[in-house]
Amino acid sequence: MKLILLLTNMMQLILLTNGFFLLDKEKVIGDTRENCIETRRPFSRTICNALSPFSNLDGTCNNLQIPIQGSALTRVARFIPSAYARDGDTPVGFPFFSVFEKIKNDKITGIPLLFGNALFTTSVSPSPQEISDNVFQVINRDFVNPARAAHIFMTFGQFIDHDMVIIEGEPEKCVKKPRCQTLDDFKFPCNPILRSTKTNRGCNFFARSSAACDVNKGPRDQVNQLTSYIDGSMIYGSSLEQLKRVIGLNGQLRTSRGNLLPFDPENERPCRKIKGCFLAGDIRVNENIALTSMHTVFLRLHNIYATKLKQVNPRWSSNTIFQETRKIIIGILQNILYSEWLPLATDLSPYRGYNPNVDVSINNGFATAAYRFGHSLVRNNFDQLDRGFNVARNQVPLQNAFNNIAPLLQNGIEETMFGLLVNDSKRVDIRFSEGIARRLFIPPGSKGFQNLAAINIQRGRDHGLPSYTEYRKFCNIGPNIVRSFDDFSGQINRRQRDNLQRIFGSVKSHIDLYPGAIAERPVRGKLVGPTFGCLIRKQFENLRDGDRFFFERNFKFTQLSEIKKMTLAKVLCLTLNQIVSIQDNVFERFIPGETRRKSCQNADVLDITKFKQ
Repeated sequence: MKLILLLTNMMQLILLTNGFFLLDKEKVIGDTRENCIETRRPFSRTICNALSPFSNLDGTCNNLQIPIQGSALTRVARFIPSAYARDGDTPVGFPFFSVFEKIKNDKITGIPLLFGNALFTTSVSPSPQEISDNVFQVINRDFVNPARAAHIFMTFGQFIDHDMVIIEGEPEKCVKKPRCQTLDDFKFPCNPILRSTKTNRGCNFFARSSAACDVNKGPRDQVNQLTSYIDGSMIYGSSLEQLKRVIGLNGQLRTSRGNLLPFDPENERPCRKIKGCFLAGDIRVNENIALTSMHTVFLRLHNIYATKLKQVNPRWSSNTIFQETRKIIIGILQNILYSEWLPLATDLSPYRGYNPNVDVSINNGFATAAYRFGHSLVRNNFDQLDRGFNVARNQVPLQNAFNNIAPLLQNGIEETMFGLLVNDSKRVDIRFSEGIARRLFIPPGSKGFQNLAAINIQRGRDHGLPSYTEYRKFCNIGPNIVRSFDDFSGQINRRQRDNLQRIFGSVKSHIDLYPGAIAERPVRGKLVGPTFGCLIRKQFENLRDGDRFFFERNFKFTQLSEIKKMTLAKVLCLTLNQIVSIQDNVFERFIPGETRRKSCQNADVLDITKFKQ
């Protein structure tokens, strides 16, 4: 019987390799466009008020020529065309269809074998877990980064990420602990990460992102459910429905006891099982205590300025107070991002004003790989310090910080924020903290294995990202034609080149963008290497140049001067209880004997009277 099955599979291989299909893909893994997400139509009728001084919550009408550009529920863009394994949909490395993956000389790269319903594969596209085990390292100690970035750099970067993009799927349809032994484990939307032959780790849960609906059945695209713009979506939401959940009275945002975020009784995420969940404009607010603390800082800042605006403009309605306050908060966010945060990552070209021809859409290579450089910055613990920056209590291990608001309910946000100001971020490199490389979102005391490095690689394949070599070419890095791994020598050291060669074999293979670019040496004085730096620079230049409401053109001259005063240090002076002093640039780590802290009491903060009408 087994001989008959083996002969049958050999016949299937012969037919498959000659371009014939004995099996219907949909019958094997299901319809991969099922429950696709309807996006806004490019030329749908959208009525815009060109004279409104406020940006729309959903991002529409920022660009008056193309009103939906950058709005919520639009397609994620691409710097370069997608590179799926076949049919504009199947990810590189997908085991059953690995037979269709080809390298330049058209040799078949994998041999799938079916015995009954069991699945085996000899695909030469390595599993993301295999790549992680061979290229990445898991560490328990933290390495100082050459750009001297403080840990708060990582947290603010995540905060901004949740302003720009969220791409969702249907993970609830997949089993949490797959075995990767039957086709049932790979029924859409499930695409679990295959085991590593080096460590036997893996077969981890993974669900594909939902596709954008496409009547023409073109290459698979994903949908950004937020606005692309830097417009405070993580604070206010990208829809009127979400705003109604967070807004309170008199133009303020809702709070809970202790001037913390309000509670979210409808949240079904893991935080619900530990002390409950907080509510904000973005559903990911509870992911870790540092992110939740940053959300709380800007909630408090909004309410401070809403109160002050009411005092100087007593006749304003609650809606006007809210809109004017939101405009100020967005301006402060943009100023901090472009003046303080981005210069540590990469250099941007000078701002030359608004250009309606610039597409502000979030690009897939940026969202799915380049901006995830921040995952390498995460430390293993969050220090808890008092206002004198001395130890207040034990560190909160990273694993205990996921989806757990208990430390903030007990002690407030201040101890976590003071810790972020003193500690370094880790280096941007192939060394990941154990909490995210082995125990991502695994509750304390629970068994499980989740590897964020492997997830990032798998997500890149899910979204059809081209190879690392293609992005290097796009960014004009190194030789235009790459012939060997030594052609990466200007950016990647010998040890990492050898690791990449050992796992990928040839530069003609699909070298995933994430492990390739994160292995690069940082550009001098910056946190990231040239490839990630290129993609980050292009994305943030687009977000700046294509934003009709960018802060440098959206305020009167006297008001703009006040917005530009507001560094993150001054924001923290206004919003943290009992804070005494702080360094000027909080994104640069504090160095005893070198860095000076200044009193918050004398901080030159925004003068609200300049916004009196």
